[in-house]
Amino acid sequence: MFRFLLFLCLLPAVAAAQTRPAIIDTSVDTRPHMAALSGSGVQVVARYLARCTQPIAGLESKRLIDQGPRSDPRSEVSQLLQGRFAILSVYQFYNGSTAKLFGKVGENSLPDANCNPAPPGGRSADAEAALDAIAAIEQARALGQPQGSAIYFGMDFEYNPASDGGEIERRIIAYFTELNRQLRPAGYRVGAYGNGYVLQLLLDRKLAEFTWISASASFHETSKFYSSGKWHLFQHEVDTEWFGQPAGDRCSEGLILDADVQNPLLPDSYVGFWDARGLFSINPIFNELIANDRRFVCNGDAVVRREPGSKASDVTQARACKGRKHQVLNPVAGYSYPVVVGQISGDMVEVDVDDDGSFDGWTALSNLTPDFRQKPDWIGATATRKAAKCE
Repeated sequence: MFRFLLFLCLLPAVAAAQTRPAIIDTSVDTRPHMAALSGSGVQVVARYLARCTQPIAGLESKRLIDQGPRSDPRSEVSQLLQGRFAILSVYQFYNGSTAKLFGKVGENSLPDANCNPAPPGGRSADAEAALDAIAAIEQARALGQPQGSAIYFGMDFEYNPASDGGEIERRIIAYFTELNRQLRPAGYRVGAYGNGYVLQLLLDRKLAEFTWISASASFHETSKFYSSGKWHLFQHEVDTEWFGQPAGDRCSEGLILDADVQNPLLPDSYVGFWDARGLFSINPIFNELIANDRRFVCNGDAVVRREPGSKASDVTQARACKGRKHQVLNPVAGYSYPVVVGQISGDMVEVDVDDDGSFDGWTALSNLTPDFRQKPDWIGATATRKAAKCE
């Protein structure tokens, strides 16, 4: 009781500090940045499982298992857990294209279980899922992931069933059916990452216990699924770079990551995280504080001004580190994307448009949704989107 009362007394300070997200995902080794992550309030780091390495620039350290197993105290997984971080396990092996569901990358077959070249022609969705499930279970065990936690599998592509008569939908169902057949007996729960349509499909079929919405605002039924409140995680900022130090137009190397938020409205706060002690949940009060700091842009011309009293032409000159460059931010906040809100001055509010912990300027309150519960539907036509006003 005393600890709970103490936490309540500290809430004003916690609320002031908890602007940055508690959950991030990244495809790079986090060891050089762990102290900075801890100091930024991050509690959960999502890292990747995959059947084989992917020879793509920037993905050299994508697989957590390649940074060493749990038995090695110097490994990334051991360092994360010793640093009191929790982990979110995500499986992605060329899951960014529908070709994955045909056992292919482009026109070539994906490698076999031993990462050797496979015969041409690809493989069925359930055969591809069987290979992924075996790899996911083996790596999870080597990393010390406890039973009862989750592994999220990506469907990281746009999909609308009207585009193909439902063939991809049938393959998604076959893929996740096989994943469940193997992961459940092994003690792991299945989560899914993707667009709104795919996540609703998997929930309806009871093929995913947890859902993680990708950040792509234009993806099919993503806004609809978000506004339904059924989601567990939402990726709200991608390819941002933290901890880079600017020097003129250049920056030192920071940590490239995506930022995520947990749905504070769901009654069960457990969404699949794990730590050194077992299953891990973020305190629901933190999830609520983080969500309360965010709004969606619902005006297609949400200009970010330098000061609350600035004219619309006096736009922000705020910069951020990205790709080792110190870049000027876009002075118009993206429609249907979130921003972090700060202090209010009249009809203006301070905003952080890239969720890097620094406020970038001011925009009209009327440019934003009143809360973080409803996400504006994406408008495909550029001119119509730019002319959109908040309802």
